[in-house]
Amino acid sequence: MISVVITTYNRPKKCLELVSLIKKEDAKVPIIVVDSGDKKFTIDTKQYNNVIVVETKHKNQPFQRFLGHSHTKTDWILYLDDDMEPLDSTFKVLNELITEKGNEFGLFALKFIDKHQNSFLKNQKESVLKSSKMVTFFRAFSGYPILPEGVYGKNGVKGTQPKQGGRTYHSGGGAFLVKKEYLYQNFNMQLFDLYESRKGKGEDGILSYTVSKQTKLYYYAKQLFWHNDQANSVYTKNEKQFNKIVAYSRLYLNLEYARLNNKSIFLARLSYLWYSKWRIFGLLINGVLRPSKTNWNRLKGYVIGVLMALGLNYKKKLENNSYWINELN
Repeated sequence: MISVVITTYNRPKKCLELVSLIKKEDAKVPIIVVDSGDKKFTIDTKQYNNVIVVETKHKNQPFQRFLGHSHTKTDWILYLDDDMEPLDSTFKVLNELITEKGNEFGLFALKFIDKHQNSFLKNQKESVLKSSKMVTFFRAFSGYPILPEGVYGKNGVKGTQPKQGGRTYHSGGGAFLVKKEYLYQNFNMQLFDLYESRKGKGEDGILSYTVSKQTKLYYYAKQLFWHNDQANSVYTKNEKQFNKIVAYSRLYLNLEYARLNNKSIFLARLSYLWYSKWRIFGLLINGVLRPSKTNWNRLKGYVIGVLMALGLNYKKKLENNSYWINELN
């Protein structure tokens, strides 16, 4: 059986909609809602059975997922953000996946499509640099390569998922199915610190890449969810905030990539600086060729994020894990 863990923050109405959609399809599935909001999530247990609500003071999605993990009693966990919307027959498909491939794969990255109705991301424009051999070379040179399908690389750079489905090394976004035993093995909970201070991003990628060191991952290429991002997210608040968090978190992701692959932490910091220098250059060129307040805010946010990242005290030996395990208990 599958348990569902939903992390939520100040979206009780949206979260209830998701619970209703899940129960409409499979009334027996256990649901754990982990709520860190000021607007508390409550539910009619007579109408929705087998749903529990866990409250935490930590406004911190990765920790909320860790907390939800501790309350599950099934072998498989489906993690969902509260703004996901499952399509019909989603759970039928997931159970078939487990039956067919669950012995070989320990995590399934699940396809969703962004609606982008509620945030600035719906107005994002493509870069002025078009795909070409020169662009491919420049991206590789600048530390932002076009990676093969399914590959997870330095600085949080990821290849697109396999178009026809298949082996992957990362899961992106707010919907993935994972075997409980593989989560949080050799996992660095300093990530929780970043999210606690509103500086974290890329959790799904680094969590799933960590899992890939324990078991194989599979990308299911048929759409199972809509993602209806919300305007009150700290990440999609505005261009400046979004790019600041992206730039800051990329250093941590690169350091974790180095740790998991037994590479030099010092060289990882240098490669981040090289990567960031060229990302800033690209945003500057974009601002010159397409002058607008939006593009300059992106540049400002990224520069601020890189400068903040220079002060990151990375903890390679997982010494923060004991604090977060104590918080869990």
